[in-house]
Amino acid sequence: MFVCQLWHLGRATLKEVTGMQPVSASPIALKGETIGLNVVRKASEVPRELTLADIERTVEDFGVAAENALRAGFDGVEIHGANGYLIDQVLQPLTNVRKDQYGGSLENRLRFLTQVLDRVIEAVGAGKVGMRF
Repeated sequence: MFVCQLWHLGRATLKEVTGMQPVSASPIALKGETIGLNVVRKASEVPRELTLADIERTVEDFGVAAENALRAGFDGVEIHGANGYLIDQVLQPLTNVRKDQYGGSLENRLRFLTQVLDRVIEAVGAGKVGMRF
């Protein structure tokens, strides 16, 4: 089986890489350095907190990415929700201090992951979706 891993760096990137300010659950910078262009380590940036519109767009982006992966010939997709990337940033209480429906309780912090999973499953079917924690 040939599987494409889908992930979003969130705060684990730099503006010089994407051309945009990094985003995360909350405006809390990654401790230490981040790898920039030409694999040069640089001071981490304070990310912009995702707006509700950003979250909706990101959920949709995961779905479109899953559709594109199958269109490109992959047999399935794996959603990367570990190692300090965006989904993990939303799940962790140290990186998510939001006061809305995506922060606070574990149920709220799981909401983004659940929405991503639902959209990806809708896009490609449950039998073609894996999850990395």
